[in-house]
Amino acid sequence: MTTIRDIAKKAKVSPATVSRVLNNDQTLSMSEETRKRILEIAVQLKYKPMRVRQQQSKRNTSKEHIEIGLLLWCSQQDEFNDLYFLSIREGIEKQCLDLGIHITKIIRMTDPKNDADLYASKLDGMIIVGEIDPKSLVNMFHKEDRLVFVNYSPDERHYDAVVSDFCQATELAISHLLQHGHKKIGFIGGKEHIRQFGSYQITEIEGQRLK
Repeated sequence: MTTIRDIAKKAKVSPATVSRVLNNDQTLSMSEETRKRILEIAVQLKYKPMRVRQQQSKRNTSKEHIEIGLLLWCSQQDEFNDLYFLSIREGIEKQCLDLGIHITKIIRMTDPKNDADLYASKLDGMIIVGEIDPKSLVNMFHKEDRLVFVNYSPDERHYDAVVSDFCQATELAISHLLQHGHKKIGFIGGKEHIRQFGSYQITEIEGQRLK
């Protein structure tokens, strides 16, 4: 681990001088050439300030034993047919990897052989992608305060959710088309199914045609 003394020795200045340079002390009287050399040596030796090392240590310790489950409504084939949900899953996995959080189990509702009950009890949290009724997860996962929904918000008073503002996006798109003189505007939509774990839809919402 590189220290200020290591940098000072290579730069042939005092540790106090290195400290003041690294802390951007504007009152320090020094040639720009020497200041630049100290900074270059710090980069070369991969020096990290104490506060950065402490933050990384704390982050690694706190995330070391966190295990997350990822519950998906769709099958792998569904993902290949709909890249939107594929991009969501890949984005979640990348972010968890960057944070040092391990996704222990990927559970797909379409898989009749999934062993979710066995794994869920050991998880620290669950990320749910799609319209899945949270009440149907109670028997499987008892930590309701550790459920996070993606692309669906069943109840913002009780569950954290990450969703896109499709209403605003639609309004902006229609406004843009109207401003360019378009009057015959169509809408291609589908059906949303709110599913229960262990069974299928309990509510169906159909897309409506815009006039």
